[in-house]
This record gives sequence, C-alpha cells and structure tokens, in this order.
Amino acid sequence: MKNLKMLRKEFYEYIQVVVKPLYHLFTTIDNLLKLKLDIYVVGSGISSSIERYFIEASRYTLIAILVAISTILLYIHSIGLPLLNSILLVVVASLLLLLTSIEFTVILPKILYRSRGSTIESKAILLLSATTLLLTGGQNIQNVFENLPKALGKDYRYFSIEIDFVKSLTRLGTPLDIALRKAAEITPSATIKEFLSTLASISNIGGDTPSIMRQQLDRYIARYEIGVEKAVESLNIYMEVFVALALLIPVLVGSIAVLTLLHPIAGVSFEYIMFLSSFILLPLSTVVVIVLADTIVSRIRP
Repeated sequence: MKNLKMLRKEFYEYIQVVVKPLYHLFTTIDNLLKLKLDIYVVGSGISSSIERYFIEASRYTLIAILVAISTILLYIHSIGLPLLNSILLVVVASLLLLLTSIEFTVILPKILYRSRGSTIESKAILLLSATTLLLTGGQNIQNVFENLPKALGKDYRYFSIEIDFVKSLTRLGTPLDIALRKAAEITPSATIKEFLSTLASISNIGGDTPSIMRQQLDRYIARYEIGVEKAVESLNIYMEVFVALALLIPVLVGSIAVLTLLHPIAGVSFEYIMFLSSFILLPLSTVVVIVLADTIVSRIRP
C-alpha cells in the first residue's frame, strides 16, 4: 500500500511538472490578448477562479495529447511509416491538438457565460422581489445577502455565484461596496449588474434603499414587457413561415409529381419525392420551428 501511495504521489508530481508549461501558456495568452477570461470563468460558474480553470484545462490538454500520441504511435507501428514521417506526424498532431485546446479553453467560458446570462436575466425579477421584501422588512444590505438563500429557496441556485461571491469577499474583510462592485463585474446579466451596482452606491453613500429597489423593479418589469412583445412578434413570424411552408410544400410536391409523370427523370420517382417531403422536409421544418420557438420562450420565462 505504501508503494502504491508513493507511486501515486510521484505520478501526480510528474503530471504537475508537465502541466506547468501549459498553465503558463494559457496565462500568457490571456494576459497578452487581454481576454479577461477570469470574468467569464467565474461569471459562468465553470470554475471558482481562473487559476483553477487553467490548471484543469492544462490537465485535460495533456491527457488529450498523450492519448493522441499513443494512438498515432500504434498506427505508425501497424503501417510501418519511416522515422522522419512518423516524427512529423506526431509533431503536427500534437500542435493541432494544442491549438484546438487553446481555442476551446478560450471559447467555452464565453459560451457558458452568455447562456447563464440569458437564464438569470429572465429570472432576475425573483432576486429583485426577494431583496425588496427583505429591505422593506428593515434589514440592511449585509443581512439581506445573508438571508437571500432562505428567501429565494430553490431559486437561489440561479444567483448563487453572485451572492456567494459577495458573501465570501465580505467575510475576508472586503468592504461591502467594493464586494458588490466586483460581483457586478462578473455577472453576465445586465439587470443583476445594475442591481449590484445600485446596492454598492447605496452602501457607500446611503439612500432610501426600499424605494430605490422598487424603482429598479418597475424598470425591470417595463423592460420585461418590451421583451415579451418582441418575443411574441418573433413567434408570429416563425408561425407564419411555418404555415407558408406547410401550404407550399404540398403544392410543390404535386407540381413536381406531375412533371415527373409527364417527363420522367432518370433516378427520380414520384415515390421518392413523396418520401422526401413527407418524412424529411415537413418533420424537419416542424422541428426547426419548435426549437426556435422554445429558444425564444426560454429567454423570457421567469
């Protein structure tokens, strides 16, 4: 058992040594290109810090490169490639995998950041309402953030990143207004950003907190109504397109069928056209419209 633990420890240390250059590469790219990935990483919830994210990305990149090299070596051994060609193949494959990993490491947090932004933007009214109720009950901003998990219940999971971020910073001794402004920098939702920035200003200079929060809640409801109207207009357009396709496809199929009967085309039969339209075109257009409609509705569903 001791030997197994020693081997595991040595293997882990070896992996750490190999991972360090990849970690520094990711960090250098982020700093040189000023990507500000820390905002996307923390705000998307993919990791609690940019350092931990880069370490995990380096490990997965290393594993992918090792697996690819092993596969290529087996392939080379099976076909008996010359040494120079084998080395060139391994180097090119490793570089391609490295470039792909770098691109994936940069793009993934941004995709998840935007996805989470759409989700919590539509549910921001839950956070605004809970905060307004707690403030109206006489609690200060610090106590509000301590009691928000209980007030939100199961909906707390949507806003846990921002709330926990503020709570962790204040427990470390960071002033509340600074903690709120830092949380506003990482959140992907424009409404939550305004909410946190407003609370930071109130915490710093004071003000009628319940009244200000009610005004922000009214502004959000007004924006939400506009968003619902735009969503309804988009759904109307998609439905009109779908109805037009549903009416147009049978006419096109009938016209083509008549043409093929009068002037047969080699390899194209009436049965083939019917199968294509009935089992592929119509179901495909239906699925596309349903997916688009669901995407629109999910953006405004509270």
